[in-house]
Amino acid sequence: MMYEAPDENRIEGEPRRRWFTDDYFDLFVWYNPDGTHFGFQLCYDKNGDQHALTWRQDTGVSHKRVDDGDRCQRNAAEFLVPDGIFPWDMILARFLKSSANIEGSIVEMVAKTIRSQGGV
Repeated sequence: MMYEAPDENRIEGEPRRRWFTDDYFDLFVWYNPDGTHFGFQLCYDKNGDQHALTWRQDTGVSHKRVDDGDRCQRNAAEFLVPDGIFPWDMILARFLKSSANIEGSIVEMVAKTIRSQGGV
């Protein structure tokens, strides 16, 4: 079950964000100054083949694999690289189970975006 973690790494001048996490997901939600959602990033399969589904008002939706940088050098920064098929139905079912502690407007925004990737 995801819970809200403290956002201790907030950078001054960047949009406000919230971070929800569990052993499978990390969900980052960004806010406009007026409190509306600016975007989110849902990282999944954190301990396996990690991927990220990202939606932002200004750029739309992307799905990428998280490359931990270890292929090139040890302790390198993570970065996102293009990736193939998004298993939207499996991720949606797991997200809905894991998000019971998150307010409905965030869950619906993420679920709607996941569904849109499956053509639903």
